[in-house]
Amino acid sequence: MAHDGTALGALNEIIENAGGTSDAQTLVPAIEQLGEVIGSGGGGGGIADGSVTTAKLANLAVTNDKLASNAVAAHNIQDETITSYKLADGAVTFEKIDPNARTTIRSVWLVAADSQTDQVLTQLGYEHDTLTPKQMATANRYVNGMFRLCWVQNTSLEVAPINFFGNLQTQAITLYARGHDSTASGILGVDESWTITANA
Repeated sequence: MAHDGTALGALNEIIENAGGTSDAQTLVPAIEQLGEVIGSGGGGGGIADGSVTTAKLANLAVTNDKLASNAVAAHNIQDETITSYKLADGAVTFEKIDPNARTTIRSVWLVAADSQTDQVLTQLGYEHDTLTPKQMATANRYVNGMFRLCWVQNTSLEVAPINFFGNLQTQAITLYARGHDSTASGILGVDESWTITANA
C-alpha cells in the first residue's frame, strides 16, 4: 500500500479503496484491516517508542490474559524500572514468587563475629557476612531485625539477635547479642572485634 507511512495514512487509504466514504459500512472493515496492518508491522512501522504510556491506557487495559507468554521478562525490564513505590500494596506476595527464586529470600541474615566463626558457617553451608562492630555502622545494620550474630564459644556455635543500647552522655551505641552460654558485645562504629563474655 502506498500511504504516507503513518497509521492514519493507512486508514485513509483503506477507506478510499473501500469507496471513499466513512460510513459504518466501510469504516468498520477499514479499522479491522488497519489492525491487521499495524499487527504485521505496517502502518508507520508499528508503534513508535514512547507512544503507549500509562496515562493513555484505561484501567485494566493490560491484563495477564492479554500479555503474550514471556512478554514481561528480565531482559525486557530496565534496571531500576520497578521500584517499591510503583507497586500496589500486596502486588508482590510469597505465593507469586517462583519457588526457585524464594531460596534467595532470607528471613534472617547471619553475621560471623570472627574468622573462626566464618569458617564454621562456611563449612555448614550458610550464607553470611563477617562484620565487626565498627563495620556494623554501615547502613544502620544494627537496627535491622533480620541480623543474627554468630560466634564460637568453647565447642558451641552461639546464634542470637543483635540488640543495642545507647549511652546518653557519651552518645556511644553498644551492640550485644546474648547467646545460651555467652554474650558478644562491641561499640558500634568503634570496636574492631567483638568481646565475648560468659553469661552469669
